[in-house]
Amino acid sequence: TLVLLLTAAPNAFSQAFGDKGYSARASALGRSVVSLTNDPVLVFYNSAANGGSDRPSVLTSYTSLYPGIADANFNFITLSGIYPLSNLGVVGLGVTQFSPTGWAENVIVGNFSSKMLTDDLLVGGSVKYLHWKSDAPKGENAVPEPGLAYNGISFDLGASYILREVMKENDIRFGLSLQDINQPSGAANGSAGARLPFRISAGASYISRTYNYVIT
Repeated sequence: TLVLLLTAAPNAFSQAFGDKGYSARASALGRSVVSLTNDPVLVFYNSAANGGSDRPSVLTSYTSLYPGIADANFNFITLSGIYPLSNLGVVGLGVTQFSPTGWAENVIVGNFSSKMLTDDLLVGGSVKYLHWKSDAPKGENAVPEPGLAYNGISFDLGASYILREVMKENDIRFGLSLQDINQPSGAANGSAGARLPFRISAGASYISRTYNYVIT
């Protein structure tokens, strides 16, 4: 797969719950993956991407962040899966785990996607449960106080459309993803300065079925 283009990142308000590497392929392609389909990791990128899937699929990923730092446990683990419900659509589930020393951060994504009006158009939506907690301060001079914790909910929407036979055995697929539409605050006190940014990602893929390649 060749990466040519596509993604514009808005100014981020919060660093919590960011993409730390859901899979090697997705990280290499950047947010152009919003135009791809039939991959469990896409539950994190485009709510509609798996609406045309006809078989169950599961993906796991392990990313070691900052491997030169010892005893900090900067490891990011993901698990995602999709399951078709006959002609009704496809349900998806994604879970992440990031727990460096003194901190824990988790995201659980529930996703539903399906064909809309025609086999060429896929639509979908996701609900995300967001959670983090921090340990209480430690050490001889630490001020005694409890650790902090946060629980929040966020929503995504997505669409995917394929333009078939632009040339013989060649298609173009377009993807659009709206993420964190409600812009929840990622702070325990609900601070507006810690709101997750509303992100819009768009992508296109040129698909050759003759030679089995994709350009995104």
